[in-house]
Amino acid sequence: MNKLKEFFSRHNYVNIITLLFVAVSLVPNVFLNFTEAFPPLTQTVNIMFPLGAYLLLTGLVKKPGKLILWLIPVIILNCFQIVLHFLYGESIIAIDMYLNCITSSPGEASELLSNLLLPVIFAVGLYLPFIIWAIVTLWRKGKTITSPRYRGYARYIGGAILALSLLFILITQFTSVKISPRRAIFPINVISNIGGAAERFYDSSVYYSTSKDFDYQAETEKPDSVRRIIVMVIGETGRAGNWQLFGYNRETNPCLSKRNDLMLFPKAITQSNITHKCVPMMISPVTPYNFDSINNVKSIITAFRQAGYRTALFSNQPRNHSYTEWFGNEAHTVAYLPNNRRYDQNLLDDYLINEITNHRDSSQFIILHTYGSHFSYKDRYDKEDAHFLPDNYPNGIFRYKEQLVNAYDNSIRYIDRMLSDLINLVEAEDCQASIIYASDHGEDIFDDRRKRLTHASPVPTYYQLHVPMFVWMSQEMIDAYPEMAKNIASHTNEFVAPSQAIYPTLLELGSITTPYAQPQNALSSSAYKIPDKVYLNDYNEAIDLMSSGLKWEDINKLNKVFGK
Repeated sequence: MNKLKEFFSRHNYVNIITLLFVAVSLVPNVFLNFTEAFPPLTQTVNIMFPLGAYLLLTGLVKKPGKLILWLIPVIILNCFQIVLHFLYGESIIAIDMYLNCITSSPGEASELLSNLLLPVIFAVGLYLPFIIWAIVTLWRKGKTITSPRYRGYARYIGGAILALSLLFILITQFTSVKISPRRAIFPINVISNIGGAAERFYDSSVYYSTSKDFDYQAETEKPDSVRRIIVMVIGETGRAGNWQLFGYNRETNPCLSKRNDLMLFPKAITQSNITHKCVPMMISPVTPYNFDSINNVKSIITAFRQAGYRTALFSNQPRNHSYTEWFGNEAHTVAYLPNNRRYDQNLLDDYLINEITNHRDSSQFIILHTYGSHFSYKDRYDKEDAHFLPDNYPNGIFRYKEQLVNAYDNSIRYIDRMLSDLINLVEAEDCQASIIYASDHGEDIFDDRRKRLTHASPVPTYYQLHVPMFVWMSQEMIDAYPEMAKNIASHTNEFVAPSQAIYPTLLELGSITTPYAQPQNALSSSAYKIPDKVYLNDYNEAIDLMSSGLKWEDINKLNKVFGK
């Protein structure tokens, strides 16, 4: 007892500060043990491994201030992980989250960070005092060191704990429940994910060289004398639950609901909740089963070009150095709305009208990539279009849920009018025409006890998965291809995965033949098969949807969608 009193005496205050630093460094591990479905042994190792490592390090370095500064990269990851827990309530920093940081625009990032001020302050406040103390002690060049006895204890105890945790990991490799440090032990997992993100970013950066030899060998069976317009509208952050067309009790689709020629898909479930995965799957032969092959293929735009179509991509999203941008660059005409024209209606007014009217001598394939209902919702429509009020909020916290939902619903009404205008515009061309609309993913808006906002969480929710989707065909198109229209209509009450269905359906609507057609995934084909319910996880693995980490609330809602 006397030795312990001596050990923690005021003459050894450096020992106490060092131990406190070790303790706060374990905060993310403690959080993860409460939020993740780890087996008991994995939970134990998730604490033991970093505890042993930190103690061992403090026993090897005399000046803890120097060690703290060396560990600043780990401290940053700790802060990131803590903020992630406040945002989503679970999960580690995923590979896709690092990629989101790279591919998101500064505007998107600032919109999100403005709502994370309190957790950021908490996380930074937890570690900043130690960093300041470390800088001050090293700047003074004094002998601010741990005692020899502390270092001895730290080396022996830390080394023993670390060795025991490694033994546990080794033993589990011969059991059915293996502990994978790369997936289950913080911060090893998030450091490993940095490597995974760097590898994917590099793959994306060399896309043009790895895909240059890809050839669709595409041809069209459409007569040259027939003009056809095919439009793919990529929605953003739209969730079916807030669309009047899919049973919402608010008038969010006042324009489209007046039409009786839309083929609606109320059971459309996205296979990813991240734009840089969803969109490339919609417009390429890549699926959740072979997503890593994305670096070696080209988009459907190239197939339409080879088949003789005039192609265009008009986007209200910023360029982001991802496959979405690389794919878009394959079009004859590529245009991105400038910052001062950032409403989706401007895609029609500024680009689409001219594209259609100036190329009436050609069949056309056009992709519109909207900004839809992406946060901040109130910035997605003109103020004069605000129908549900109040819709103003200073930030995205739970107390402003009513305003957030109102603003989100207003953004749906805005895209509703834009889509209605698009259909009217294409219909007026009196030609064979088709339009497919589908959102890339949905959104959380403080819907249940989890009080989650936005999307792209490592573990999805029902609200991020259930998306609006519909197909429209002109009467000229239906008359020319009644069987195709009949096939699409016959699948409207079945489960549909837009990530797999849209690409091959677009090919059939364009009467395009290619070895990469995938008729079993085309809604317009008699060979269509209902796909398995899978989800593309952070490691680019197609896993069972219901085993993707969904909670009981999500599973219950999805079962209702599927009619179970």
